[in-house]
Amino acid sequence: MSTLLSTLTVGSFTIELRRATSGNLLTIVRLLAADPLGSSRETTANDEDLRPSGSRMVEWAILEARRRGCALVQLTTDKARNDAHRFYERLGFVASHHGFKLHL
Repeated sequence: MSTLLSTLTVGSFTIELRRATSGNLLTIVRLLAADPLGSSRETTANDEDLRPSGSRMVEWAILEARRRGCALVQLTTDKARNDAHRFYERLGFVASHHGFKLHL
């Protein structure tokens, strides 16, 4: 079992944040690489009780970054994902640059 980092309570749900292990690597890579999985990542669920969980997890990550002395939290999201942009802006993120990629 991986190390428990924090427990968040959202409504009647408890979410455990755990340190990833090498056994999680393939699942994490698949999650990050699969556009269909990423299409709703920021909204987490349709269940109204769970909606705040995405915000709570990002807020926890920001607090943890501050605690560890980090000076910047940076993320990337697709330019066409307006809902994701609003989600991150509500959390205080500012759109600061454009990215480029070359499909081969």
